[in-house]
Amino acid sequence: AGSSSRIENYLGFAGGVSGAELARAAMLQAVKFGAKLVSPRSVTGMSQVAGGFRVRLDDEHDIEACAVVVASGARYRRLDVPGLAKLEGRGVYYAASELEAKVVAGQNAVVVGGANSAGQAALFLARYADQVHVLIRRDDLLDTMSNYLAQRLTHHEQITVHPRSELSAVAGTSRLSSLTWRDHALERDVQ
Repeated sequence: AGSSSRIENYLGFAGGVSGAELARAAMLQAVKFGAKLVSPRSVTGMSQVAGGFRVRLDDEHDIEACAVVVASGARYRRLDVPGLAKLEGRGVYYAASELEAKVVAGQNAVVVGGANSAGQAALFLARYADQVHVLIRRDDLLDTMSNYLAQRLTHHEQITVHPRSELSAVAGTSRLSSLTWRDHALERDVQ
């Protein structure tokens, strides 16, 4: 949630909240009630002990607790497109924050995906980019996206949704310079 540009379906935030704002508020509230935050750390092991659990951190410290909540976070699905990985952080991003918005300002942007996070990213980027193209593999956004969000994308003048489309190629040496997607509805490639 921390990397989401806008969350509109979280209870108590009728006008929506950015993922960063929600994460910051959650952290402040947790500290208020006595939580100790250790970041960034990874868990390398866990064992059961009398009265609870022992959690081993990647810095070799152990923490004992009566309960453990596993919140493993989001892991973005990497696309199997040749050359894509080498352009990550150089035109290929897995979030839509202020940083990415500045990169696409005045240019075209492509969002791959049809779930709510992709929809929120497209709306956010449309505030900066000239045009945002959303590639979805299915026939309709409503298959994987909330109705309110799908309607916003469909009626936004700077957003074009491309159903039955998938990213097929990227080009660029030091930065992403172009990309190609396969439009299965039209049976042609688009660059």
